[in-house]
Amino acid sequence: MILELIKASALLLTLSLLYGFIIRFSNSNKITGQLFSGILFGVICIIGMLLPIELIPGVIFDPRSVIIALAGVFGGPLVTLIASVIAGGYRIWIGGGGVYVGVSVVITSALLGLLYRYGWQKGWLKITVLQLLLFGFIVHAIEILLFTQLPAGVVQQVMGSVALPLILTFTPATVILGLLLQDIENRFKTEAALAESESRLSLHLQNTPLAAISWDESFCCTQWNKAAEQIFGYSADEALGRHAMELVIPSQLKQELHKLFQQILTQNGGRRNINQNITKDGRLITCEWYNTPILNKEGKPVGLSSLCEDITQQKQAQDEIKLKNTLLVTQQEASMDGIFSLDAEGKIISINQRFILQWGVLPSVISSNCSEQVLATITKQLAEPDQFSRKLSYLYKNQTESSADEIVTRNQRIFESYSAPMFAQEGQYYGRVWWFRDITERKQSEELIWNQANFDPLTGLANRQMLQNQLEHEIKQAKRDNLSVALLYLDLDQFKEVNDTLGHDAGDLLLKQFADRLSAYIREADTLARLGGDEFTVIMSGLSRSSDVDRVANDILQQMAVPFELGLEKAYISTSIGITFYPQDATSAEQMLKNADQAMYSAKKIGRNCFQYFTPLMQEAAFTRMLMIKDLRNALPDGQFQLFYQPIIELSTGDIHKAEALLRWHHPVRGAVSPDKFIPIAEETRMIMEIGDWVFHQAAQQTALWRNAYCADFQISINTSPVQYLNEDFNIKLWLDHLKSLGLPGRAIAVEITEGLLMETMSKVTDKLFMFRDEGMQVSLDDFGTGYSSLSYLRKLHIDYIKIDRSFVQNLQPDSDDMSLCEAIIVMAHKLGLKVIAEGIETTQQRQLLSSAGCDYGQGYLFSRPVPADEFEQLLQTSQKVKTGAQPD
Repeated sequence: MILELIKASALLLTLSLLYGFIIRFSNSNKITGQLFSGILFGVICIIGMLLPIELIPGVIFDPRSVIIALAGVFGGPLVTLIASVIAGGYRIWIGGGGVYVGVSVVITSALLGLLYRYGWQKGWLKITVLQLLLFGFIVHAIEILLFTQLPAGVVQQVMGSVALPLILTFTPATVILGLLLQDIENRFKTEAALAESESRLSLHLQNTPLAAISWDESFCCTQWNKAAEQIFGYSADEALGRHAMELVIPSQLKQELHKLFQQILTQNGGRRNINQNITKDGRLITCEWYNTPILNKEGKPVGLSSLCEDITQQKQAQDEIKLKNTLLVTQQEASMDGIFSLDAEGKIISINQRFILQWGVLPSVISSNCSEQVLATITKQLAEPDQFSRKLSYLYKNQTESSADEIVTRNQRIFESYSAPMFAQEGQYYGRVWWFRDITERKQSEELIWNQANFDPLTGLANRQMLQNQLEHEIKQAKRDNLSVALLYLDLDQFKEVNDTLGHDAGDLLLKQFADRLSAYIREADTLARLGGDEFTVIMSGLSRSSDVDRVANDILQQMAVPFELGLEKAYISTSIGITFYPQDATSAEQMLKNADQAMYSAKKIGRNCFQYFTPLMQEAAFTRMLMIKDLRNALPDGQFQLFYQPIIELSTGDIHKAEALLRWHHPVRGAVSPDKFIPIAEETRMIMEIGDWVFHQAAQQTALWRNAYCADFQISINTSPVQYLNEDFNIKLWLDHLKSLGLPGRAIAVEITEGLLMETMSKVTDKLFMFRDEGMQVSLDDFGTGYSSLSYLRKLHIDYIKIDRSFVQNLQPDSDDMSLCEAIIVMAHKLGLKVIAEGIETTQQRQLLSSAGCDYGQGYLFSRPVPADEFEQLLQTSQKVKTGAQPD
């Protein structure tokens, strides 16, 4: 009996083996596994019933109770149901007297097994030897109790021969089979968990943003995930099996990285490194690697596991940040500003060397890392520390505020101070930056430039620009207060003579003394300015009556008449003053200056050393003069000038050997404009230079024509202006070259100069006159007797002719003073070897008196008015016919 039971128990071992196979091969589908398991348990039951212990026909014993019970414990309801149906069905099919007991055993075992499973899942029971032993005993004890339902004779046999062997055999079998099945289940769960873990790891590695790559011990690729494909461009099929050097290592790094791989394989633990790699398309990228050796059971490296991240952009960003930080530090240290920054907690972030030098910050203060000590170092050095402290307090309370100030130290250094908060893009306050720039030199330069721009460097008075600004200010003030402003425009008379005779140093000394003397005779509220040269202005503001201006103007005239002490020399000058008022005469600063200038010009015209008030007539005259200047600029290019010629008669013979060229202006609107009106303007505007050249060229060409046609020694005299001789642009050589180009000698042209020019003893005047003399050109002294020329100059400068002014000729009578003067001039001139030309001869008596006095030449209306060239030719033709005895036409 026992042997048969043991054989039945051995069958149970087969169950464990098959159950393990079923679970292993059906783990992908849980339902399928349960179906196969249920069938397996049922089939084993059938096999057990095929080899039963048959006590009497129809009463059999087999291990179905063990199998069904453990099916309930380890298989669950579905497995147990299938196994129970198969086992119970087969038992019914066998039939016999114990069929209903056999089916009851199946059902009871199934229920007990499921009950144990429930307790196990709830944690009330465990799969242990003791609990399995107790479970097996209970199952088979109940099975023996079910056997009591058999006929009494059978029950007695069962109890006598089967019960005890069954308990002793099947109970341990339940334990052994239960432990085997538990071991199979545990191993299955472990393998499943491991497989799931590997699956998850593989899935993770496939989907991680890091390149997960494995290499064998020859460094050939054994694993290549999607991230590796994206980073390096190779698909897994292309990468697997290929050597690392062929895939991702640049040629220039192959030796270096081969050594690195060898080192990683020979050492424990992972290693992190950053190096350049190459992609499939040849791009160089920067990657960060974490490499770990793969070890077998013996601890021998069999490969390498690598995680790789493309950090090219990150590296570039880091490089850019590093560059920006380096640039920021460099800029801070190279900056002209002292810079320091502090964080939100008041700790120092950075401080540059210039700041340390600017404020003498001690190393101990810097090492304290406290911005308050740094700012306290600054505050102690300031001229107004309280003001700076208040600013600091304000900025601490108002973090969003910026600050721009000028601060001054106790030793008078000036700093530009600027402070601004630092905010992140999200609006987080990071701290504050301070800039300090030493602008002491700039301020001094600005002050110097401002003084140079607004003050006259010679006298220290306000200059034209400051005068303009001050005059505009005074006009606005007077408009508000309903008062007047007077502008006095002063010009020094005879100042040019002081410069010419005593030198410019003496002239500068005179201007300084004039400014000092002028300052003493104006009110403290008045503004004194030097416009330039010898021109000064006085602004008298807040006037309610004009008598104050009269008093000041008279005081100035009197005091400026007092001699000026210029070293060992004395200078006597006078002053011409023009005066205008706001708002009576003008409403703008510009117009007041124009009005005062016109009034001063009028004072000079009426004799100087006086003052004149502006009148509307002056403005009208100035406007007319302005139009004259404008028209005069167009006269020469538009061909409005013409030369007229007046004959100069040789009084002893009546011959015409000379003529004076006289300039005439035919204005298209005004008609003929008198030379007395436009010549002074041409001289003042320097247009006389261009006009004088034109006159010379016209006269030279006309002389050449008349010399060839009428008289070989004919001469035309032209009037020249002192402005021409005093101007550096007057090039006599060009005149002389033009004469030579026409084949004319120097005597073909005579130049007329005024007596005033003889007073200009400067070399630039005398050199030009000597050049005329050296080339044979003759010089006439015009209007002789009306000026103050020295007789010594007549010989020194080799004057050829003197012209008696018409004022002496027009009232010429026998035994008159004018006659005596004319005779004296003629005698004096002849004694000096000069020829005399009398101007303005209008009567036969005047001609006879001058001829009898020995005058050489005559010129006037008696002979001819100035006429155009074609009419003058008729005079020459008539003169030639008379001279040859031919009858005039």
